Amino acid sequence: MTSPRRLRLQCALAASAALALAACAPPAPVVVPDAALVPSALSARTAVGGEGLPEEMVPGLEGVSLGGRAPDVYGRWFAWPGHPGFAEAQRGVVTAAARDFAAAARGQASGVAELNVQPALTAASPEAVAVRLTQYSSLGGDAGSSYTTVWFQPGRGSLDTRALFRSGAAWEDFRGLVAEVLGQHPDVLPEAVGDLDDALLDSLNFDAAGNGQVEFDDGSVAPSTAGAVVAAVPSAALLPLLGDAGVAARAAGMAPSPVAGPAGDGNREDDGGAGGASSSSGGAASLGGAVDAALGAGPVDCAVELCVALTFDDGPGPHTAALLDHLGSHDARASFFVVGPHAARHPGLLRRAAAEGHEIGNHTWSHRALTALGADGVGRELGRTADAVAAATGTAPTLMRPPYGADDDAVNRLAHTPVVLWDVDSRDLELRDAARIADAAVESVRPGSIVLLHDVQAETVAAVPRILERLGAEGYRFVTVSELLASQAPRAGVAYEHGPRH
Repeated sequence: MTSPRRLRLQCALAASAALALAACAPPAPVVVPDAALVPSALSARTAVGGEGLPEEMVPGLEGVSLGGRAPDVYGRWFAWPGHPGFAEAQRGVVTAAARDFAAAARGQASGVAELNVQPALTAASPEAVAVRLTQYSSLGGDAGSSYTTVWFQPGRGSLDTRALFRSGAAWEDFRGLVAEVLGQHPDVLPEAVGDLDDALLDSLNFDAAGNGQVEFDDGSVAPSTAGAVVAAVPSAALLPLLGDAGVAARAAGMAPSPVAGPAGDGNREDDGGAGGASSSSGGAASLGGAVDAALGAGPVDCAVELCVALTFDDGPGPHTAALLDHLGSHDARASFFVVGPHAARHPGLLRRAAAEGHEIGNHTWSHRALTALGADGVGRELGRTADAVAAATGTAPTLMRPPYGADDDAVNRLAHTPVVLWDVDSRDLELRDAARIADAAVESVRPGSIVLLHDVQAETVAAVPRILERLGAEGYRFVTVSELLASQAPRAGVAYEHGPRH
């Protein structure tokens, strides 16, 4: 005999697929609708939102990142001024993933070990905002992605999937609906459907029709070879189960709308800070006079002078304007290897850096280890960032730095520019203390050194005045990488760790 709960679930599914309501009247049997009658019952990963909504829909939204090496870890999430809980919830997901991955990697003898976490804005309204975190990991020959969606409501804070439902009973009904939909897929493992753990339901989003889309981690409910599994729960069945928070979340996913904020909060066109180029500045021609002024006495011959190149990865970000102020006060030039989303978000900072004589290099779009990608993947990673830099400054990058310094002959050839590594690692991501970062950088510098730093970290930016003062007192000139390597006539496809030694 069919239980009342199961009959209720079946009727909801049938109604959502426009089946005859008479089919729900007992004692006539009811079956789960055919997949063709359930909208997007199991769909590709792109159905959940791909790269997400424009970040400008949430004024002031700012990308934040952390990184590390051995194992290679890069994680990015969003901060929202005035809503610290929004960033903390995402940061918790990223740091937990990084901690677990590092622990697993410690037992890894060899091979690529990489964790990369990327955020996407999947819902936005004054009542609810959602960020979907995609965690790609590769370890010991196994690679795959997992997903977590963090919901946030101003005044209520961050919410997990379960908090969107009106009661514990409604949550159990939702779990049953998901299991019904999953059961239609021939590749889904029966034991996964029969014992659907709550932790597997931590990424729920909504499509334009109001259907709930639950995205499952690779290999969690089906063999990894089956690809992405997204179970779509029909809107008519889902809506009665949602609480007030869930109804607001569903509306924000179905029909995203900009979140109101102070005038100008969402505008990143003129974010250069003190001394920044105005938003009307565009292209190399309009920057020419400013660059000439910044270069002052003209080119430096690093074959005979004491030169060092300070390089900053992963920006631009909230601390880059202050860094440019520090560099300017010491007549120092530097090279910035930018990641694509941050470059696209802060064109004004790129224009300012270029106007003040600094160099903008390519550090890929999503900070993936390029050695793990094919030619097409490398091309996309570099091409998208090159386009973002060119759109901001009028000039495409002429240098590339591979994330984690992971390069090989194939990657270097595909760069089509000189490849820049380093011989001094400030260890700023590890040390996280301005004095210790300055010590680590200064003590290892030799003539011609290329120093690795990260302008996304406040402690690093705080260390820069100490580095400039101490190396300046030793007679060093602070130059861009291109200036440092000029006497060596750097060639495309060749990697360089330092400039001339003397």
